[in-house]
Amino acid sequence: MPSSLSTQALTEFCAVAANLSFARAAEALQLHPSVLSRRIKALEASLGTPLFHRHTRSVTLTEAGAALLPHAQDLLSRLADAEAVVARFSAEPTGVLRLALPTSFGQIAIAPLLADFRRAHPGIELELSVSDDYIDLIEDRFDAAIRIGVFASGAGLKARRLAEIPRYLCAAPEYLARAPEVNVPSDLAKHDLLHFSPLTAGPVWKLSESSREVEIPVRPKLAADNAVMLRQAALDGAGIALLAGFLVDEDLRSEQLVEVLPAFRPQPAHVWIVFPDRPILARKTRAFIDFLVERWKAGPPGANVD
Repeated sequence: MPSSLSTQALTEFCAVAANLSFARAAEALQLHPSVLSRRIKALEASLGTPLFHRHTRSVTLTEAGAALLPHAQDLLSRLADAEAVVARFSAEPTGVLRLALPTSFGQIAIAPLLADFRRAHPGIELELSVSDDYIDLIEDRFDAAIRIGVFASGAGLKARRLAEIPRYLCAAPEYLARAPEVNVPSDLAKHDLLHFSPLTAGPVWKLSESSREVEIPVRPKLAADNAVMLRQAALDGAGIALLAGFLVDEDLRSEQLVEVLPAFRPQPAHVWIVFPDRPILARKTRAFIDFLVERWKAGPPGANVD
């Protein structure tokens, strides 16, 4: 059963109690006195007791009205406090921002940006989960996640694509010096391959030459779910790895690693920020998205290694 003690009714009751005059209260509320009087009578009728004694030239509180007044004032005060708290969140980004980050990309591409983000938004507290495991944002109550690869919409999620990162087949010069030549994709079958096991395509490397796409089955000599370990294995001469630019851009520039089959580059990886699909995006989440978009205008680390 809905309560008759609405915010409007309590506000009007308190105004009459404060002024002890329907005329002055109506003026303060910008109402016609007859409208205010009718509303107070309707409130009294719904409560089943009079709240005011009406005299010719004055108004006084009844015992019931005097009992209701402090509670009404307290409720209106608490409501004003609640509105002020929520207004802070709409006026400037505040609160705890819970982010799920992939391990390697989070450490290399996101971590160096966090100090600047916190300086730009001191009202936001960061809580990070760094893992390559799939995290259910809604069930685990995360505000957003950075994901690399293909985003499948639905499941109560929305996403914005932030960047495209090139990927490379690469190996150490010492490995290539002792291994068979690699001139076409089929030559990879003769080599020690280092494979990132979480790839959604499975043990397959998809390479592109202009508009032509080639799929190479992979029987890895080393498979790992950590790309940093695969990079190190490639640097140590263990074989050919398929790695993202953010991991190997400096290695390629310094020629500690050499690109293999540059005419058949792997398909680039897409970087997404994923967040729950809600009518209003929290300002703290919006602030982080806008920050990454601004910082990655030219692409994130490893977007340009040529």
